[in-house]
Amino acid sequence: MKSILIISTAIGLLMGSAARAEDLTFAVAGPLTGPLATIGDQFKQGAQAAADAINAKGGVLGRQIKLQLEDDQCDPKQAVSVANRIVAAGIQFVDGHACSGSSIPASAVYAESGTLMMSPASSNPVMTDDAAAKGWTNIMRLYTRDDAQGAFIGP
Repeated sequence: MKSILIISTAIGLLMGSAARAEDLTFAVAGPLTGPLATIGDQFKQGAQAAADAINAKGGVLGRQIKLQLEDDQCDPKQAVSVANRIVAAGIQFVDGHACSGSSIPASAVYAESGTLMMSPASSNPVMTDDAAAKGWTNIMRLYTRDDAQGAFIGP
């Protein structure tokens, strides 16, 4: 469900840009291998389901969505390498990263390049607090912050 929301939001942002014939590539970054691979598999399957549903209806302005999967294993150093690969490939939208420990360092790479990052799972407040303090408007989360979860669950 979160992947559908992420892709839908990105599509809305892309609707304002000129249509081109080539595919739209979205990066899905998360732990595709290692001890947290089940989270990465959920990311991958959700994003693929959303892309398939959109593509079946003609895509976005006639362009098909293509996914580029990137494995960071929820490791901060690998996340920065993944972010640099995504940016170097010219991809403008990232669904990920899963772990706050990987999202926070990767966000600096995305912020510098203007790449939209929407994390569906990172909950550490530092991610968006730092982004806001630095004026990074392209770093977002879809998951409740750690400091707000308790108040929501047990008022």
